[in-house]
Amino acid sequence: MARNLSRGLQRVFSGQALLYFLIGTIAVSVSGNAAYQFLTNITGTNKRAAGAIFTIAILILLWAAWRVERIISFGKQTSPLANRSRPIERRGLILLVSKEDTCQAAIKWHERKLEWCWLICSAQTKPLAEKLRTELEQQGKHAHTRVVDDAFDAVAVKEMVEQIYDDLPTGLKETDVILDFTGMPTPASVGSVLACLGEQRSIQYVPAEYDKRLDAVRPLDPVEIILSWPAIRTKATSGQTNAN
Repeated sequence: MARNLSRGLQRVFSGQALLYFLIGTIAVSVSGNAAYQFLTNITGTNKRAAGAIFTIAILILLWAAWRVERIISFGKQTSPLANRSRPIERRGLILLVSKEDTCQAAIKWHERKLEWCWLICSAQTKPLAEKLRTELEQQGKHAHTRVVDDAFDAVAVKEMVEQIYDDLPTGLKETDVILDFTGMPTPASVGSVLACLGEQRSIQYVPAEYDKRLDAVRPLDPVEIILSWPAIRTKATSGQTNAN
């Protein structure tokens, strides 16, 4: 609402089309003077009446700005870009293993509801994955380690994540699980996300706080990526139609 109102005011007072802007400004000024004279003839010229006229004028301006932005924005397609929010706690977590503090931040966010955790790692990060698995099992949670031969093989990681979803335990739905793609090399992260393009599969990452040298100081709370699927479908359908 506030953002739309701001954009509406910018459009109302925009001087991009100078000639029309000047004409509109003069017309508004003349109309404003006439309207003010008309109102003072009815209400008088005391301070209370002037204040009421000013308040009404501001309210009308704000309403007009809001309506301008609504009219201009009407019918625009929803952006397919991802939106971000704090993740809903899930019963299942698929985690790409990298730094321990990052992994712990992802696990801790879901720990109250977490029942199942799959730890995808490389040979180099397997010791950390085993440590995390042991800690999770000590908390009474089900934890499994999955080792990928090549951490730079996006397809292999994609297939591994898909296999996890295909073999979910009884009673655990895809919507009960979320993938954290923060860890491992970029190709692995890309592969894992590609496995989660279905509407029922959620993804998140763990951002970090950085110092002046852009070194990660500490992990922050996870962020869930939410895709606008209706917009993506519309765009994809349009592209297929044009191609045909």
